Amino acid sequence: MSFRSWSRHRPRWGVAFSDRFVLALRNDEVPKSLTAELPIGALAPSAVTPNINSVSDVAKWTAELLEALGARPNETVALLLPDLAVTTALFETPTPGSDRQLRDAFRERLPFPETDARCDFWRGRADEVLAAGVRRSVVAQYESVLEAAACRLGWVDAASLARLPEWSHKLSREGHDVSVLVQLYGSHYFVTAFRSGELFDLRLRLRSPGDLDVVTGELLRLPKLYESALSFLTLSGQDARKCAERLTSGKDLGTVTTERDGENAHLVAAIRTIIARS
Repeated sequence: MSFRSWSRHRPRWGVAFSDRFVLALRNDEVPKSLTAELPIGALAPSAVTPNINSVSDVAKWTAELLEALGARPNETVALLLPDLAVTTALFETPTPGSDRQLRDAFRERLPFPETDARCDFWRGRADEVLAAGVRRSVVAQYESVLEAAACRLGWVDAASLARLPEWSHKLSREGHDVSVLVQLYGSHYFVTAFRSGELFDLRLRLRSPGDLDVVTGELLRLPKLYESALSFLTLSGQDARKCAERLTSGKDLGTVTTERDGENAHLVAAIRTIIARS
């Protein structure tokens, strides 16, 4: 997935945003990242309403992070949007016949006027189509942050969509039946399910501090929801290791593994993925 790219400029830098912090990355052989905590209310991810209370303030903190990592003016920077700022929909086979029909079908699901939508589509190995849309007035705020920080905009993607093409390719080679990948954040988690490499389900769920029992309880019900035992379940992000420990005794979950523990580590991997596309 992507919403924009500068094909002639390969970025070494990336920035990710959440409601709690800004993360900046310098993508060297040994990547280095820094974060700045945000005041409460400075950034509230939403697909419909403005996300950033003060673009100038967030730009200042972002610029300070990039400068501390050695970035110079006019560096090309990849941008990772919060999931809650993006609207997604999955169209399984048969998908709407033409590209125009697909766009029309997706726009009917958008929670804002279609004239204000910037959309992208990813087609999987079984012709399933993942549609993603962001409101122009929403993404414009994030773009303005980078512009105010004297940066050029590179790839733009959503945090939990960035690595889906990579995962789909990996799973299609390995030939697993039902495999689930869970991406955990402080405010939500994102579940994606594949069957032999075909994406057949994705869902976003809100979460709150101290709700690990609720999250694991919902994940334990996935085999019943999908009417199938899982080949494996992989977790990455906030509380990934703790969540995996609670799931190892679950029935029909297959092999439970932790890919990256911690939201920062997970976001760094996502940023590096979209930088590698250039």
